[in-house]
Amino acid sequence: MITPEIFLEWPRYAIGRVGPGYFGFVERVYCYELYHFLRVAMYGYECSHGPIQNVYLHSEFVKVAISDEEARRFGVYPLGNRRSPDFILHEPNTTDHQIAAMEVKTNPDLSYADFVADIEKLSELRSSYRYGLVIFHCINVDLGRILQHITRSQDEWIVLDPEVLIIAKPDSHLPIQEVYLGELL
Repeated sequence: MITPEIFLEWPRYAIGRVGPGYFGFVERVYCYELYHFLRVAMYGYECSHGPIQNVYLHSEFVKVAISDEEARRFGVYPLGNRRSPDFILHEPNTTDHQIAAMEVKTNPDLSYADFVADIEKLSELRSSYRYGLVIFHCINVDLGRILQHITRSQDEWIVLDPEVLIIAKPDSHLPIQEVYLGELL
């Protein structure tokens, strides 16, 4: 069975292989290339460990708000709104294997509102739908910008989920910066 720890190796692989030409484009273009390399990493895993069973990588998959009755049946909490994370690895039509959800931002001027909205979305997916790993991935932005947004959120008494993993790649030629949000609080 695929675990969050196994999945985490795939974005690490993929992010490191997206070429510099994709760092100047809008989010969707970068995400297409990232998706390609995530699938390459998954294929490599399958070559070594056999086929991945019943778990799928989806992009922009809408997680709808379900009723209280459906939530009780699945043993989850209903979402406040429809959610469409940029990537999820899960088993569809069940809540048994909610492995990972990832949001991506490419804008070098990452806004405070976008940052907080994505962290809140990931937190809700983790706590309500039991995703084992939630990742906020940004390019063209370093951890200094993330720290500015965290400081502002603390000043405004906004609680941020310490279990969100931040994966930043400030420039195509720089190494990945990886830290749990809780380590920055």
